[in-house]
Amino acid sequence: MTEKPQTPMTATPTEDDRLWGMLAWLPAIGWIFAILILVMEDRKSQPFQRFHAVNALGFSVLVFVINTLLSLTGVGILISCPLSILLLLYQIYMAVQAYQGNWSEVPWFTNFAKQQGWI
Repeated sequence: MTEKPQTPMTATPTEDDRLWGMLAWLPAIGWIFAILILVMEDRKSQPFQRFHAVNALGFSVLVFVINTLLSLTGVGILISCPLSILLLLYQIYMAVQAYQGNWSEVPWFTNFAKQQGWI
């Protein structure tokens, strides 16, 4: 009986994979690690690292766009602070999930990234 090949989502991440996945989700500086993962040949070939790097980078861009748009309106300033705290907590949660070896998905964005072939 032949063994089924592992798909990227079923592969067990190594300690190194989990560490780099967590670094990609760090608030404020995680985008730097996400870009490093996607640029370094030995890192971007690792499915777990690539999965979290793409998700973290996409999430960081979305947060930047949302905060920029909200800051342009007077009401947005009132909404921006509590929303930023919630998004910060979400990033911390995703960093912990990555370090635990979970393939946690960002709602909407992960499916979009899969359809584009980024993951």
